[in-house]
Amino acid sequence: MTSSDQAILNLDQALPLGEGFHRICYVHPGDDGLCVKVPKEAKDEVDNEIDFIYSKHLEKRDVPLTFLPRCHGWVETSRGRGLIFQRIRNADGSECEPFRSYLLDGRLNLVKAMPLLNELRDYLLEHSILLADVGLTNLLVQELRGRRVIYLIDGLGSRKLHFKFTLRRMVPFLSRSRTKQKWRILLRGIGHFMKDNDLSPGLPKGQVWS
Repeated sequence: MTSSDQAILNLDQALPLGEGFHRICYVHPGDDGLCVKVPKEAKDEVDNEIDFIYSKHLEKRDVPLTFLPRCHGWVETSRGRGLIFQRIRNADGSECEPFRSYLLDGRLNLVKAMPLLNELRDYLLEHSILLADVGLTNLLVQELRGRRVIYLIDGLGSRKLHFKFTLRRMVPFLSRSRTKQKWRILLRGIGHFMKDNDLSPGLPKGQVWS
């Protein structure tokens, strides 16, 4: 069934989960296990187009979505055409919190966070997943029974629909190379975030974060 065949999903009373530069994410009013990303303006629809294209690419390659939300396709909404995703929650059903919140309140420091970040990085590289946006707001911490994992809820594929996007997603080496580059930028961003907020990295005395 295409989005044009479906009834319009009313988001007027839907609970907002988050907001980026170009899109707003709402809890799906008919299924709280899902969320819907809708563009703020017509020109912002390209973000959903890229997400859909890349999710289909991963699906075709049978990539396990261990640290990524599953895309469930298009839906027409009262706020424009939206893209439906799995809503990531903790094992007890509560809302996952942003990675940056864990840093700010001390539940994670860099020493505790690095194994979780490395686990995510290794997963991305193992499956040649193309990282495009390294904003901290794209990272959620999921609390499981006895462990934590970091989910990447946005920022895959590309920022633009251009030939480089096609080439990078079709050539695994290029995907991994781009992801390594973006990952280094992410780590620098985390370091700046910690410094700007006067947060302790949790390193042994005499060691510094570089």
